[in-house]
Amino acid sequence: PCLQTSAYLEVKNISNKEQEILCVKNVIFQPAGATNHFCWGGSCYGPSQDTSGSSLILQAGEGNTTSFTGYFDAFCDLGSAVVEYCFYPINDITDMSCVMITYHGEATEISESKNQFTVSDFYPNPAKEHATIMYNSGENLHLNIIDILGNKVKSISLSNTGKQEIYVGDLSNGIYFGNLVHNDREIAIKKLILK
Repeated sequence: PCLQTSAYLEVKNISNKEQEILCVKNVIFQPAGATNHFCWGGSCYGPSQDTSGSSLILQAGEGNTTSFTGYFDAFCDLGSAVVEYCFYPINDITDMSCVMITYHGEATEISESKNQFTVSDFYPNPAKEHATIMYNSGENLHLNIIDILGNKVKSISLSNTGKQEIYVGDLSNGIYFGNLVHNDREIAIKKLILK
C-alpha cells in the first residue's frame, strides 16, 4: 500500500462580520503522474478543479478546523508537490489569504533501485553564484533545476564523483527545486533558494 499525503488547516474569519468563504487552489509544482485534490465547504474537488463550487459561512471571529483538507498522491513513487490554497469572501476576491503547503508523497515501500541513491541538500542555501550538491555516484544521473512555475531552467549531467558545483548566478532570485533524475525517473527533489 502507498501513502496519500494530506494536510489540514484552520480557516478563521478575522473580520467583524459574517463571511461566506470560497477556496481556490494553485499548483506551484507537482511531478508528472502525481495528482492532488481538496475538500472545502462540505464538498471535494478533483485534480482539474481549482476553485471550490461551495462555500463555508463563518461568523465574525469564528475558526473552522474541519472543513478544509488537501490531498496529494504520488502513486507509490517518490515525489513532492507545492500547492497554494487561498481563501476569500465570495463577494471580494481582493480580500484573499493564502497558505503554501509542501507535500512529500513517498511510498511505504521503495524498491531497491531507488534506495541506492541519496542526495544532500544544496549548500549554501540560500545561494548567490554557486550551489553544491552531494549524491551517490552513478551513471545516467541528471539534475534538473525547476522554477516555482514548473519550468525547467537548467539540466545538468552529473559526474561519477558524487559532488557537483552548479553555477546559479544566471538565475533570478527566488525558489527553485532540484530534481535528481536517474534513467528518466525522478528519485529526489531538493529545494534551492537564490538571493
